[in-house]
Amino acid sequence: MKNISFPVLLFILLIMSVKANAQFAYFLPNPANVEDSLTLYVDLSQDPTCTKLVNNQEQLYIWTWVPNDPLIGLGTWGSSNEELKMKNEGNNIWSFKMVPTTFYGVAPKVLYEKGIKFLAKRKNGGQGGDCSETGEEYKTSDISLNIPAPAGVVRKVLSYPDVVGKDTLLSRSDDVFTIIYNNFAEEKLTMQNIGNMAVYIRVLGTDGKQYIPIPLGQLINNPSIKMVNKGAGVWHFSMIPDIFLKSYLPAGVKAKRLRLQLVTLPLCGGDCSVDGEFNFNFKCDN
Repeated sequence: MKNISFPVLLFILLIMSVKANAQFAYFLPNPANVEDSLTLYVDLSQDPTCTKLVNNQEQLYIWTWVPNDPLIGLGTWGSSNEELKMKNEGNNIWSFKMVPTTFYGVAPKVLYEKGIKFLAKRKNGGQGGDCSETGEEYKTSDISLNIPAPAGVVRKVLSYPDVVGKDTLLSRSDDVFTIIYNNFAEEKLTMQNIGNMAVYIRVLGTDGKQYIPIPLGQLINNPSIKMVNKGAGVWHFSMIPDIFLKSYLPAGVKAKRLRLQLVTLPLCGGDCSVDGEFNFNFKCDN
């Protein structure tokens, strides 16, 4: 074997290291808030199986299936949805910008648990085989990106089904709705060691008017709106809005938005309530 000088060997190792560490796909910002803008990037030159798309100049589209199909629809394999066009950043790098919770219609925890799986393809992805020079497909390898939850993000109030965006439920007012309060995440000293909790409910009806089923001063006399202590600092309240609110709303009127506050009983003002109010809009038609 011909001897290789140390400088040449060092150069070869450096090139190998750069190639080994080059990223085929990534996202920014990282760490990401999946309820805000996130951009996916694909470097076609680093695809381990597809050489046909390197230096591609035709329009590419994102094709994604985890954590969910996009709410706007994928189109078909032979004709991608035009709203899923990717941006050519140059140098074989293509990108796609989205707000993940809105784009997929899932809660943040689903994205943090499942990540994002996708590929980049031409409008017509091809007829099978592979994406080598002799293959008949025009798509990258499947890509799987983990989305780590940002450090320190602890939600003390959440719902099931959970919201998308800031306050939208992908459910109807005839579905079960649950609000959950994690008292262990509560920093307010006056809300420690609580004994009884209730939900103060205000409703925006489908007629555009606001209704208060049970006035604040009457909460203590109504067990139907008391939260249940599930242990380990977790409290919850469940209802089917159409059934629960039926006697409080005019005939034909349903809940369009719930406006909730969580309070301790007996009432003692702002010191005995969870800070803020929590709004839940029903996205689906009633």
